[in-house]
Amino acid sequence: MAADNPSNITQALHVVSGQVTGFWQSLTRREQLLVSSALCACILFLLYVLVILPVDNYKEASRRSLLVEQQRLSRISGLLETLAQRDGDTGRANGAVDESKPLRSVVLETAALARVSIERIQPGDARFTIFIGRALPTDILRWLQELQGVRRYEILQVVMRKTGDADAAVSAQVTFRD
Repeated sequence: MAADNPSNITQALHVVSGQVTGFWQSLTRREQLLVSSALCACILFLLYVLVILPVDNYKEASRRSLLVEQQRLSRISGLLETLAQRDGDTGRANGAVDESKPLRSVVLETAALARVSIERIQPGDARFTIFIGRALPTDILRWLQELQGVRRYEILQVVMRKTGDADAAVSAQVTFRD
C-alpha cells in the first residue's frame, strides 16, 4: 500500500533517474554513441512491428477481400445475364404473356402468374384502376416491378392497406395509364 503513495513513486523515479544518469555518465563517448544507436534501432524496430506491419497487413487483407467480392459480383452478374437470356429464349414456354395483347389482358395474365388475385377493374379517362383483394405485399411489388420495369407500363398510383388478418396480407388499388 505504501507504493501507491505519490511521494514514494516520485522518490523511486528520482532514484532510477539518478542510476540511469550515473550509468550514462560512466560510459565513454564511443559507448554512449553505440548505446544511442542501439536504442534508435530498437525504437525503429518497435515502430515497424507495432505500427507499420499491422497497417500493411490490414491493407493486404482488405485488398484480398475486395478481389473476392469483385469476383463474386462478376459471377452473380454473369448468372443474371444467363438467366435473362434463358428467360428470353424460353419465355413463352414458361408462361410468358404475349405483349401484342391489350394492356388489360396482359395485366390480368401477369397478375395470375404472380399470385395476385384481381377483384375488379374500373375504367377511367386514359387510365384504369385495378382492385386487389388480398395478396402478399412482396407478390404485389414483384408484379408491379415486372410491369413497370420490364414491360414498361406506366403505373400512376399504388395504394396498399393492411388487411385485418394476422398474416402480412394487404389489399391494394393500382392505377395504370391506358
